[in-house]
Amino acid sequence: MAQPPRSGQVSRIISSDVEKRVEIEVKPLLAFLLKKISSGGGPEPSLQKLLSKATEWTAREEEEEREGEKEEATWIATSSQLMDHNRDFTKAETEHDSYTPWISMTNVALAMFKDLEFDGVKKPGSPDIICIRADPHILRYVQNDTTVERKPDTVIVDKATAQSLYVPVQAEPMRWREIAAAIASAEKSRRVILGATLDWIDVLSCCEHKQSRNKRNRVPSLPRRSNPPRANHAHSSGGGDTNSSSSLTGPFKSQLKGFSNDGQHIYGLGVLLPDQNRALPKRVREQGDSEDENVNYKSLKKEAISSPRQTTSSPSYSMSKASDSAQLPVPSKVQNDLSNPFNQAAEYAIARLGASQAMTHAIGSVRAGKDYGTRETHVLTNSGDSFSIQWYDRHGILSTRPINVHTTSGLQLYLAFLFILQRFDLADWGMHPAFPPLPDMDRTDPNHADLVESLKNRIVTVGGKTFRLEGVRRKQWGIKGRSTSVVDCVELVEDEWPPRSCVIKVSFPEETRRREHEFLDHARKIAEAKPEIRENIPDYLAYEEYKETSSSDIRASVGQSTVGSRHMYAIVLLRLDKPIRELSGKQYWDVWWDCFDCHFALWKGGLHHRDISDGNLMYRTNMNGKIVGVLSDFDLSSLEGDKGHNSERTGTLPFMARDLLQPAGLEGRLQHKYEHDAEAFFWVAFIDTALYPRKSIEDLVKGSSSFLFNV
Repeated sequence: MAQPPRSGQVSRIISSDVEKRVEIEVKPLLAFLLKKISSGGGPEPSLQKLLSKATEWTAREEEEEREGEKEEATWIATSSQLMDHNRDFTKAETEHDSYTPWISMTNVALAMFKDLEFDGVKKPGSPDIICIRADPHILRYVQNDTTVERKPDTVIVDKATAQSLYVPVQAEPMRWREIAAAIASAEKSRRVILGATLDWIDVLSCCEHKQSRNKRNRVPSLPRRSNPPRANHAHSSGGGDTNSSSSLTGPFKSQLKGFSNDGQHIYGLGVLLPDQNRALPKRVREQGDSEDENVNYKSLKKEAISSPRQTTSSPSYSMSKASDSAQLPVPSKVQNDLSNPFNQAAEYAIARLGASQAMTHAIGSVRAGKDYGTRETHVLTNSGDSFSIQWYDRHGILSTRPINVHTTSGLQLYLAFLFILQRFDLADWGMHPAFPPLPDMDRTDPNHADLVESLKNRIVTVGGKTFRLEGVRRKQWGIKGRSTSVVDCVELVEDEWPPRSCVIKVSFPEETRRREHEFLDHARKIAEAKPEIRENIPDYLAYEEYKETSSSDIRASVGQSTVGSRHMYAIVLLRLDKPIRELSGKQYWDVWWDCFDCHFALWKGGLHHRDISDGNLMYRTNMNGKIVGVLSDFDLSSLEGDKGHNSERTGTLPFMARDLLQPAGLEGRLQHKYEHDAEAFFWVAFIDTALYPRKSIEDLVKGSSSFLFNV
């Protein structure tokens, strides 16, 4: 039903998420990340000791020659170079001028940390990270058949990815320092790398840079190669604390001479604040409506993530909890600004989160250069740089108060951040090991058969049962929410042929809510007393909860509320045929009535579905060859007597009952009743029969009028 979001809608969705972010101190976040790289078996590593150790390590005047590199003209990393790049960075006149010293400073620090051993933490492994320039390369991702192109500034990737970009002619894996030398050479000569393009699955983290738009001698945009080849490779096997003084010795201290050692002032993080007093809109803006007209944030998100071409059980999306009602209005006049660095960073995080069907979180950063900012954005750095770490998960955004990397304490914190990232594994970067990332299965792609063949060894285990993945049917777009992805798969059971076709729904529900399998179990119990509806209830084969992904862990560590925490959940269901809108005539109304009758019986039995949409009314062919309707997607259901859920705003636009779209419904003051779901059934029938352009009304109602009048 819904169309892909327009650019104005996207910017408002992102700005709303960014506006609700939580500001935290940088040291508690670093302490939490440090625990993730703990080697175990001993006391937890100390952040304060790491800060001192990293500072002492990078204070070495000259790096000792590495074994086996004495005869080579290798890329050398020294304390002097680190501080030279830091100084060059402060002198950068334009944003493009700042990329080279930032990349060089980061890679020098990473090179020096490769040999740093710290008690209680893992050694660097895979991915073996390195910093590169992404701009002017374009990164593309496909969201529900819509291609989105973005151009981040600098990114952290695995060295194999960097090699494919900077030394594409070299087939054999290169040493990290050789790749770093190629990057440095390309930066020095301002060469445009004509290698393979980047994929979002390869981009581990983005840093969004912003600097004054009015600087002289602006570097022109670099030329871009059109249609470069795709990469074909895999990964290789703070804040308010900045006022603390640092004990630096040797040449590192002399290099810092002239830099401020008193931390920095905190000016905020540059977000466009929406007016919370604006009235709630009552409908979704349609094509051709005025750009000045306000649009409900959740309805926009629905447009961004829904697609009428779904051919499996299509996930639904809550209209949010009643407690969020005061935050829904987001005036367009303050939101259409994707040039805001925090909004841009959030969009890159969305692309990263969508790069895999089970991405638990993303890590990014924002660097606002000197003299950048306005009173409206509050990015007022005056001198030096404001650097902020961003953590994105399905609970929301955590954003550290800015540090100045040109102060002693600020640079210490940045170096500790790099040390930690260097020891992350793929799970630490957000890629859950239980679900290998899958390519988008565009069935019109001439290489579709090759993609299917490449998936034959993608095996996952859910609830003790084994399944072979066949491709992503649907991926979620956005940051906060259940973020449901749907993956086609087949069950692998010995001596059973043909294997049963299934779908895996991976989502991030709130931890206090019942899970979908619990509602389906309750539905089956109701069907025991009313067996005629058993065929109309979906069948699930397995489920599993991944409590280690809980968003409460990081929030508890940084002293924030854990209310509304989410963790990953997967359920495997037998694959249904298609949504009922694919049918016509009497066949359509037969399955529509199957779903209606099943819903009524379940409601009487105390199970309230509360999310009727044409994507949730499906059909399948039973053992006798008869097409029957199936009421699917019980994510937002509730049981009679459940506390705190029967007044939540649930439903899918444009099928929601009109009462639920009034202020009382939007604010959670109206109990969700049977009549609201019944009205949603009416809107499904009306929209399916009257508004879908590919089916004429005559074809749909042909032979059905007598059936309708007899209902």
